[in-house]
Amino acid sequence: MISSQAPSTTRPSLHSLWNFIIARAAAKLAKSAAFRSVLVCRRIAAPFANRLTKVNAASPQTLTFLFTDIEGSTPLWDTRPAAMRAATERHNALLREAIVTRGGNAFRVVGDAFCVAFSEANSAILAAVDAQRALCAQAWGDAPIHVRMGLHSGAVEMAEDEIFRGPSLARAARVMSAAHGDQILATAATVALLDRQLPAGSALRDLGNHTLRGFARAERLRSEFPPIHTQEALRTNLPPALTSFVGRASALAQVREAARKSRLVTLIGSGGTGKTRLAIEAASELIGMFDDGVWLVELAPVTDAALVSLAIASTLGARAEGDVPPLTLIEATLRGKRALLLLDNCEHVIDEAAKAVQAILRALPQVHILATSREVLGVEGESVYRVPSLTMPPAEEAETAADIIASEAGALFVERARAVAPTFVLTESNAAAVARVCRRLDGIPLAIELAAARLTALSADELARRVDDRFRLLTGGLRTALPRQRTLRALVDWSYDLLSPDEQTMLNTLAVFAGGFSLDAAERVCAGDVLRETAVLDVIERLVAKSLLLAEQQHETETRYRLLETIRQYAGEKLVESGQADSARRRHFAFFLELAQRASESLDGPFALEWLDRLDAEHDNLRGALDWSSDAAPADCARLAGALLDFWDIRGHFSEGWTRLERALTSRTIPDEVRLKVLIGAGALVYRLDYRQRSEDILGETILKRRTPSNRSPSALSTSRDRAAIGRTKGSRC
Repeated sequence: MISSQAPSTTRPSLHSLWNFIIARAAAKLAKSAAFRSVLVCRRIAAPFANRLTKVNAASPQTLTFLFTDIEGSTPLWDTRPAAMRAATERHNALLREAIVTRGGNAFRVVGDAFCVAFSEANSAILAAVDAQRALCAQAWGDAPIHVRMGLHSGAVEMAEDEIFRGPSLARAARVMSAAHGDQILATAATVALLDRQLPAGSALRDLGNHTLRGFARAERLRSEFPPIHTQEALRTNLPPALTSFVGRASALAQVREAARKSRLVTLIGSGGTGKTRLAIEAASELIGMFDDGVWLVELAPVTDAALVSLAIASTLGARAEGDVPPLTLIEATLRGKRALLLLDNCEHVIDEAAKAVQAILRALPQVHILATSREVLGVEGESVYRVPSLTMPPAEEAETAADIIASEAGALFVERARAVAPTFVLTESNAAAVARVCRRLDGIPLAIELAAARLTALSADELARRVDDRFRLLTGGLRTALPRQRTLRALVDWSYDLLSPDEQTMLNTLAVFAGGFSLDAAERVCAGDVLRETAVLDVIERLVAKSLLLAEQQHETETRYRLLETIRQYAGEKLVESGQADSARRRHFAFFLELAQRASESLDGPFALEWLDRLDAEHDNLRGALDWSSDAAPADCARLAGALLDFWDIRGHFSEGWTRLERALTSRTIPDEVRLKVLIGAGALVYRLDYRQRSEDILGETILKRRTPSNRSPSALSTSRDRAAIGRTKGSRC
């Protein structure tokens, strides 16, 4: 039967679904899945008043589009290429015959996919029915062909290349993608254009309101027809996306593949890296693998760890009277079923979450689990995926708009910026500012979104100038977000509060390092009243596990550790509040002074290159030590600067070295022997910069210093002769 009028919608995002059923005359056709038609599209109040008869008219016109595609063609091509080649040729010929007979225009054919325009909706329906009947009557042999078809009617315009343009084409493609093989899907817009004469042996069935979401295969219900590929028809509580998913194609593919291979995959990462969004996107693409549903269990609101299992049971709708353990309910609900559970935000209930996961995996062999946390669950068989920050614009002096938009962080910033400030445009003039914001925020998605929200009151350049004060700046989160996701400080507070006292102390102290550090450096700097040197490694391992510290392999020979700048700034504030900042800085300085002095003594030896590489790796820490000591301990600052002069000279850091040495010379508390070495280095480097007169003045003072009794030792005289010779030489060392 067919409805005489198009149904009305109750929500603008939901659209009427219509089932188009074709009766089979032959027994062979009766064995095939029945044809169905469904759609998701805006409803119309009445049939279109004007029906154009010419498909190639120049003005905007209302046409009906038929999109077709062979379901599951890729594996057939992979396994049976010869049979598939012959089957595709026959498929194409049958479709072309049906299209031409009904007056259609196949304006685009890509492989086995046809895009056809009709001036009459009736003609489009007849062509679809004719084609499906002809296809189902074939004996396909080794390459069974099942074609899915989608119909939608709407206004379009003809472009200069004679290809139609407009959203109606995209909607027709989405309708087709929601179908199964042997199925015809029609939108309410197309149904409204039909007259009451349908093809013999066919009928329309109204399937109600659906939202086109996801293209995965749906679960099979107890019905003559399997559900179509829309969110309402699939068994899942995954929330629909309200914003676009930017970038991370590689990460999404890796998580999806890991979930196929492993029954337990845990996404770990620091706060704000987008673990939840990535997990939801991956889960939504895995719906076709799980006939009994994909279920999101939100653990963030769970404050009592003992309630983890109850939260899972409640999500599944598993309830029972009496004192039945939640795990028993979960097992009873999912026994014999193939389902995916997404446990989100496990970190604050990590122990109970791990126990529940282990129990579920052991009792229910067909259930898979995807989890998000700031540390691993530690369950047997667990696969771990560390969610990285977004890729960032290249660290170059001249960033272009193309560089920014090509990076994930830049693309996210621009998209979110346009959402809150529609007039925002990425240009060559503001590209550098956007790049700085993305880099200074470590490519953390939540931080970038909070920064983009500030464009309602600040320009990109103003934002870039203020971004280092991130904890005051980034406070404009959504009112509907979790409290810890409304400000950057609240986000880091959440992670910090979950640490033990030893872990908090270690994290605070690690803030004195800049750029990165070795385990040896951490053991020397962090060991103190609270932590023994032998315990430092244990705490570092826990901080890495909790995604607050990054561990990076350097040439497979050494592990270096690094704090994200956001975490480092937060921990630095905590270190100052604790009153331990000065002592931590002194230990940091002492370690790197010793390192620089050992390197200085070795740069004329056989391991010079290794020492130069090590100083390169620690350059940021050496700069930090110089910055702190220039005010706190000027004499020690001069010692460190003097120890680095060969490194600056060999590696070509002439300007930086000269600036540092010149500043050290302004102190009146430097011992003569140290001052002599600083003078020699300053003279050499300023000569490299071609400041001849200044170099002569400095080296003249050096000669006077050499004549003092304290500088007449053989080693001092030798050093003076060598440095004076360097100062008079124009050649460069490399």
